[in-house]
Amino acid sequence: MKKILILSVVFGGMWFGAPVFAQELASAEGLNKRIYAAGTENEMTKSDNYRWEFLLSVKEDFSAEDYQQAVKTGFGKELGCLIHLYETSTVKKEQVVEGDPTIRTMILKPTVYNSVKNIEKYYKRRLKSDSFSEADREAFEHVMKVAISSLDTEETEEFEQALQETKKDPEKQIAVFQSVLLTSVY
Repeated sequence: MKKILILSVVFGGMWFGAPVFAQELASAEGLNKRIYAAGTENEMTKSDNYRWEFLLSVKEDFSAEDYQQAVKTGFGKELGCLIHLYETSTVKKEQVVEGDPTIRTMILKPTVYNSVKNIEKYYKRRLKSDSFSEADREAFEHVMKVAISSLDTEETEEFEQALQETKKDPEKQIAVFQSVLLTSVY
């Protein structure tokens, strides 16, 4: 009986003490992380201005094969590789029943997918009107990296809700993507 009582006290302390410890750890000063933010190229950045944090799941450089597979969009090789990587990661096609020619198309995280498509159309219009700048390229690159990283992140409900609320305005959707902090795992 003593063992059960002692074990319940120990496990209870661990169960209720872990959130307090995690909160103290999160608020500790001097905690350094490698963080990717648009335009900073993996410099150390403060995370005060961001609403969400995703792990960056995009490699820094692409191989020659990746460049060959890149979509020819006019945005450049790097951005084309990111677009191709996102497309192949998001859209999955599968047969409904073995032997049946019917194919079902599944889209992972459709809210994020629709937002990326909306932003891509917006930037294509800017590209055609010659108002596409280097800052636009960096912002679109960040959007693509966040979109790819969101596929590996489980808790994106708030992020997707914010995208859904701004679905009519691509500039507001870009602002939602800019409020995501990407932490590099490499």
